[in-house]
Amino acid sequence: MIIFSLSRTIKTSCYGCFVALLCFSSLHLHAIENSGYLCQLGNQVRAIHIVYPNKTLVPCEVQYIKNGTLQVLWSAQNQTGYCERKASEFVEKQKGWGWTCSVRSLTSFVKPKTSLPNVTFTAIPAEE
Repeated sequence: MIIFSLSRTIKTSCYGCFVALLCFSSLHLHAIENSGYLCQLGNQVRAIHIVYPNKTLVPCEVQYIKNGTLQVLWSAQNQTGYCERKASEFVEKQKGWGWTCSVRSLTSFVKPKTSLPNVTFTAIPAEE
């Protein structure tokens, strides 16, 4: 009885490990999609994008579009979660200033080439 119980525990434990490994592995098989926030105050609109150029968690960058100008506010080469944290903190600042922000996938944003014909790019040094 003890041997059967121990054998069953090992089989159940191994099955659990297999399922966990399968789930964890599948996270890395899916491409990471760009995401962001759309913030509004009156008729003003700001966009905060988290961009994953390689479709992986790093490298990443946080882009801010204000009045047709795109700025890269933060970027990370190795630190997973950095861009997400910085974007979230920046959104909270926006909300504190009276903006209403909502989460959006970047596919729901209009592409800058069609909506922002005179976009200028300004790079700000990365803080990692």
